[in-house]
Amino acid sequence: DLKDRITENGATIPSANRPEIIARTETIRLSNEGLMDLWKSNDVEKYQFVAAWSDRTCPICMGLDGKIFKVSEAVRGMNQPDIHPNCRCTTIGVIA
Repeated sequence: DLKDRITENGATIPSANRPEIIARTETIRLSNEGLMDLWKSNDVEKYQFVAAWSDRTCPICMGLDGKIFKVSEAVRGMNQPDIHPNCRCTTIGVIA
């Protein structure tokens, strides 16, 4: 089906699953954007990336797990979730 999508590892994502993927991804995005806004308004300067560990966790998220970044240098898709569609990761504020 031309409406299906192919992932980086060659798997097919049926078009029927796309609305659920979009909803999950946007939920994570909004959650993490809200956390960033909260930390900025409360002068929290750093955050820690927290991967949702399971057999579905991607190598990128596993590599970011536990790393600490400056709130001022947060970049969605690079060091702030969502890293990819269906990303389940989050962040926590770091207070020295």
